[in-house]
Amino acid sequence: MEDHANVQAIFIANFILNIFFALVAIILNSITIHAIRRTYALTKPQRTLLLSLSISDLSVGLAATPVFAVLLAIVLEARLSGNAVASYALKISSFIADLSLYASMLGVLALSVDRFLAVHVHLRYEEIVTHKRVLAGVIIIWVASTVLSVSNLWISIAIRPHLHFNAAFILPCVVTTAILHYKIHSIVHRHRNAINGQLEIAQDQHQTLANMERKKLSVKGTFYIYLTCLVLYLPRACICAALIKYHENTVLLILYVFSLTFWFLSSCLNPLIYCWKLRHIRHTAVEILRKTFLKATTDTEEGAP
Repeated sequence: MEDHANVQAIFIANFILNIFFALVAIILNSITIHAIRRTYALTKPQRTLLLSLSISDLSVGLAATPVFAVLLAIVLEARLSGNAVASYALKISSFIADLSLYASMLGVLALSVDRFLAVHVHLRYEEIVTHKRVLAGVIIIWVASTVLSVSNLWISIAIRPHLHFNAAFILPCVVTTAILHYKIHSIVHRHRNAINGQLEIAQDQHQTLANMERKKLSVKGTFYIYLTCLVLYLPRACICAALIKYHENTVLLILYVFSLTFWFLSSCLNPLIYCWKLRHIRHTAVEILRKTFLKATTDTEEGAP
């Protein structure tokens, strides 16, 4: 009975965390999406890719996290009564978590490719990276994420194939993104040294270096998003690996539930990273909030007797 009470307290705490994360994700991502749409200093391809990531995070707040919170209550009831609905609830929550994971990883990879092309072929960037191509890429990302999530459920409900399937997908994304960021840093560093090493620097060379530095700042934002996704996913991967051997361990099962909640936290952190590292988005978001508060204050004063 005491164990049941402890499990109940843990699941209630997790339920509250998920509701809180859902509300924060909805508010922050709604503001960020509006700010990205109004930030014309960004290129159209970059805006499209950032909007895709923000919509993914917003969907986590609107659907994934609340549904997972409800599923926690179902799992708790099933655990106490011995009902088999717990396994189905866990499958649904895993599907939702995988969908957000795949969309985020592919979205960050696409952003990294975009920034790599911006510094590698900067003179032909607009010719190669068109809005239609990026839009097609975003559609492919969402279709692929959905297919992968469904396939993950179809392969097996066991933990071992689930972990192997995710590793086969995530590892190439992680390695490729890391290589792209290393190459971007090398290209920007080489251009800076080449220009600074000259005795007389032409105005257009100054402009080229300034453009490189601006692109590097946007790359840093992409890198932090990538790092956040990786760090927040690692606990889930490690716990899954431990569950392969100790699949009936109650503590590990509870930690696995918390690892899903931990992953959903990324939907709250990503919009903060956009505003922190991308100055134009930050200024637009602040302006939106300022106008919103001013309008609310004005409406309150006009409605007062």
